[in-house]
Amino acid sequence: MMYGYGWWGPMGFIFMIFMIGFVAFAAWLIIRGVQPSTSARNDSRALAELADRYARGEIDGAEFRARKLILEEAI
Repeated sequence: MMYGYGWWGPMGFIFMIFMIGFVAFAAWLIIRGVQPSTSARNDSRALAELADRYARGEIDGAEFRARKLILEEAI
């Protein structure tokens, strides 16, 4: 007669570690998908800086439109 967990003892532990890793990986994918990408944040920051420079009068309308077009094409 076999007492204890037998052959399944180590396999249960390995399965538990695997499941914890799987849940952690799934959570990481969900969090990564929800957060905006770094390039999207940088692009919006660049457009905000461009708008600020235009508002301060550092660049004229033609230069603003040209640079805005370049930034929008890069997205």
